[in-house]
Amino acid sequence: MARALRQLGMSKRRFSPGFFAKVLVVGIAGSALLAAVMTALDWRKNPAGIFHGPDGTHWAIVGETFFSWFWPALSAAVLLILLAASLRHAVRRSRP
Repeated sequence: MARALRQLGMSKRRFSPGFFAKVLVVGIAGSALLAAVMTALDWRKNPAGIFHGPDGTHWAIVGETFFSWFWPALSAAVLLILLAASLRHAVRRSRP
């Protein structure tokens, strides 16, 4: 099987073994940064006084807002990074 794939110019492994770990780390870091920035902006704007009031910051709302930005951003980041890597790999393989 491996010989047939090599003859077609294909290999079994498309990505290095640590590639998916790197994608996850980059996705988590980027998503956490985006979520933190957006949560800070929401906290500062404080719509309807839900983030903080005279009695201080409502940390439950801040946490919910952070994770409402984090999970969708992480999903999108990982998918986009994998798509970009797949396209890059395909373009590199198509060049003589």
